Amino acid sequence: MKLPIRLFFSVCLVSMFSMVLIFADNSISSASMNIEAYKEIKPPEGIFNIQVSFLNESGSKTPVSGIGDAFDMSFRDMTSLTKVFVVMVQSNYGDKVKFSFRFSPFVNQINRSKTLSASYMISADKQDPVTVSSSSYYYYDYRFMASFSPDITQSTNFELVTASSSEVSCSVDYSIKGERKLWDDGSYSEFSLSSGTISQLGTQSYVETNIYGSLIVDKTGIEPNVDYVSTVVISLEVL
Repeated sequence: MKLPIRLFFSVCLVSMFSMVLIFADNSISSASMNIEAYKEIKPPEGIFNIQVSFLNESGSKTPVSGIGDAFDMSFRDMTSLTKVFVVMVQSNYGDKVKFSFRFSPFVNQINRSKTLSASYMISADKQDPVTVSSSSYYYYDYRFMASFSPDITQSTNFELVTASSSEVSCSVDYSIKGERKLWDDGSYSEFSLSSGTISQLGTQSYVETNIYGSLIVDKTGIEPNVDYVSTVVISLEVL
């Protein structure tokens, strides 16, 4: 008996690339996730790298690398909240970036009026800051770290949305926060960053963080031998 469930995952990263991913759960032994990817526009100068990866059952990452990649989802249950993808961000830019996520329920591909409810959660790592020193007229110690609004590194602010019969969406603003202190002062204070490359980080250093997408599926009422497809769209906008 086949009970395939698929997640159609379209990633639209402005000035980067677009991808299509197909997920399926453990209801059929040949379940897989297919990926198509292409680069749309040349990335800006400096460091602003985005990499979307499939998260294997063990938690290891398999990057999206080209046309027709396939990832086996046969053993994924997804009846409890499970991380299924990660967006890695490497940046040395002071600009604020909005990540928008749009999710649909799982839609029966024979009778599209029938759906399975799906809940999605967006969260992020809280990572150690990148530290650098600089001397000009004054000697400063600097540190830079990823910042989110709302702060999705805190469990109370995780973006959890449920798609029951129609699409739902959520968004989070990403930026780099800079702090500095004089060499003989023990306290850091935040300072404003200009747009473009952060001068103290130079052309080689960057801040890296991960944004995770987790999924839980309500399989009540699932019909045998029918595909169920959910669409996830991720877009990126420099503010």
